[in-house]
Amino acid sequence: ERRKYVGEILRKGAARDMELYFRIKNGSLRLGSVCGAIVEISGERCILGTIRDITEERQAAKLLAEEKERLAVTVRSIGDAVITTDREGRIALMNPIAEDLTGWREAEAIGRPLMGVFRIVNERTGEPCANPVDRVLSSRQIVGLANHTILVARDGREHIIADSGAPILDLQGDIIGVVLVFRDITGQ
Repeated sequence: ERRKYVGEILRKGAARDMELYFRIKNGSLRLGSVCGAIVEISGERCILGTIRDITEERQAAKLLAEEKERLAVTVRSIGDAVITTDREGRIALMNPIAEDLTGWREAEAIGRPLMGVFRIVNERTGEPCANPVDRVLSSRQIVGLANHTILVARDGREHIIADSGAPILDLQGDIIGVVLVFRDITGQ
């Protein structure tokens, strides 16, 4: 691997962001991001290289990916429909129940405004309901939908739903998104 990297430097005159393992003085193995270039020092061509230790960075990224996977598995296994949004009300995650009720696949819905996918109207008037994300953001509390709320699926099917929305807070208590949990109560 190192020979390949040195060969790349010699061919191109520089190489960037190759990852190599290296041992530090105490004998432990670390992961480094290596950059190198050919420079001339006192008339001689030399390879100048830098190594940035990225071991903790990679470990943190791995832990974050594992935590995101655990969250996704948990959300997928919940019996109610779940949609999460960012602060701007764009969909970040949907579970399969939410996909079934809205008629949107998660892959299509991610990044879309909530109200383009979660179309809710008043059963009596047919008027669009207020955006639950806006209500959660303004109140900073858990909010519920009014009675007689209908979710209009992508294909036009209608479901009477009960739901609630809650803020998603970061460690500092700032709202970073909203989670909506809802269920079809048409049969009730």
